[in-house]
Amino acid sequence: MICAAAYARMSTEHQAYSIQNQLSAIQEYADQHAMTLVRTYADEGKSGLELKGRPALTQLLSDVQSGHADFQVILVYDVSRWGRFQDTDESAYYEFACRRAKLGVVYCAEPFDNDGSALAAILKNIKRVMAAEYSREQSNRVLRAAKRVASMGFHAGGSVPYGYRRMLVGEDQTHRFILEPGTRKALSRERVVLTPGPPAERGTVRRIFRLYANHHLTPFAIADRLNAEGKRNQFGRNWHGSSIVSLLRNEAYLGTLIYNRIRSILKAPRRRNDPEAWVRVEGAFDPIVSSELFAAAQGERVARAQREHSDEELLDRLRGLLAREGHLSSEIILADTEGPHISIYRRRFKGLRGAYARIGFTKLRNNVNLDLERRVLHFGHVVKAELRAAIRARGGTATRAPYRGGLFTINGKFKISVGIAKYMPTPAQHRPRWLINTRRKKKPRFAVIARLDERNERVLDYFLLPQAALNNDQKNFSRETVRALRSYRYTSLDKLVRRVMVHARARRVGWSTARSPWHAPVPGKPRSVCDRLRPG
Repeated sequence: MICAAAYARMSTEHQAYSIQNQLSAIQEYADQHAMTLVRTYADEGKSGLELKGRPALTQLLSDVQSGHADFQVILVYDVSRWGRFQDTDESAYYEFACRRAKLGVVYCAEPFDNDGSALAAILKNIKRVMAAEYSREQSNRVLRAAKRVASMGFHAGGSVPYGYRRMLVGEDQTHRFILEPGTRKALSRERVVLTPGPPAERGTVRRIFRLYANHHLTPFAIADRLNAEGKRNQFGRNWHGSSIVSLLRNEAYLGTLIYNRIRSILKAPRRRNDPEAWVRVEGAFDPIVSSELFAAAQGERVARAQREHSDEELLDRLRGLLAREGHLSSEIILADTEGPHISIYRRRFKGLRGAYARIGFTKLRNNVNLDLERRVLHFGHVVKAELRAAIRARGGTATRAPYRGGLFTINGKFKISVGIAKYMPTPAQHRPRWLINTRRKKKPRFAVIARLDERNERVLDYFLLPQAALNNDQKNFSRETVRALRSYRYTSLDKLVRRVMVHARARRVGWSTARSPWHAPVPGKPRSVCDRLRPG
């Protein structure tokens, strides 16, 4: 029997080729060709336009490239299930990665055998082009249908403005009930229209317009006031000046529906359409703000744009704050609600340090700390790149999780983090110590720590520690701690990577951890860290 793995994908839960149907056809093909399925990878509700967002296919390719795959063949229902990549070479690249690892890819429902022959290559490439073209045609059909629905005054998709709710409309045009966030209409013949939300939210919207148009508060000052009162936006998060600006410019509060302002076709970068391509329907739903108040807010916005501060006016404002407070900081500038927002200084002078230099104000200590943080950030990028390259050089995989900073998944088994321990002596006694921030929402299994020298100019050594030893957000490395952790100290990154790869190939991953080395010694417990943190 030949060991095989099955891969299945469907874009939505309404597709005819569901995961169960695909797996049933794959199982039938395996039975006919003396194969046994030992692994199943399934992406449910995932688009086939790109690899991002498809964890099952990503895991399959990771298992293949790491050399730990326990199968010889990958069975897929057809070429489109492998992916509808707009660049057909991308689909071919992922298949070639499997063949390079001595694994074949078989399309069970296709009329050709994927045996590498010229005919199979031609037919397969035609199928890939057809799959990509189907996505393009389907995208155009969906856009045309959405524009037609929007022209009738119905909500055709997108986020709902603050203060509004989605109302389900039946086939007879009667309003049925409010749709909760995350819910969808059940029937394709039903429609959705926007309706004003709770009175508290409507009052907040009108208040924002009045504070801006009548009381002349800046959007950032309005956001600070709302946050201080504990009010949250439609996503349950704090208000920000940019969200206030978007709210003030949104014509939905006049009851006007505007659709197709932003277009992003087939995962392409978002771009703004010309106003001629917009679908605009006035009076599509009940307004929240009167036309007079909305016009006053737009007039205030135009007037503020016309009286933009010059560089010298901005610097004079900073000089006045410096004379009054004796020093300057971001908190002082933010507290000055009557003056320009801090973002204007940063944009105009390339940061607060540039503005401070123009008026002759120096914050030596903060500048030194800022330079140090930039240097530490640079070392972090260098160590992460070298670690990843060293793991790949030894035949392993180091997949970096998106939006997770220095978090890597090694061979698809466990996660490690990378941190830099900067030299910061104690203020009073000037005793040597190294500080490291280990705050993370997702706790990895191991932490790689690079310790800098006393001038923070080069890496002294590396430590490979279990996360149980780093249970707080910040740690101090003293010389005593370094001596206690000598069993987990490595003089070069290559030696540390050897140890990481041993754990990556082991059946059991981890250390047995009794107590953290930063805890005080307990009577009756071994004092040596080597005894407490013994390699598993």
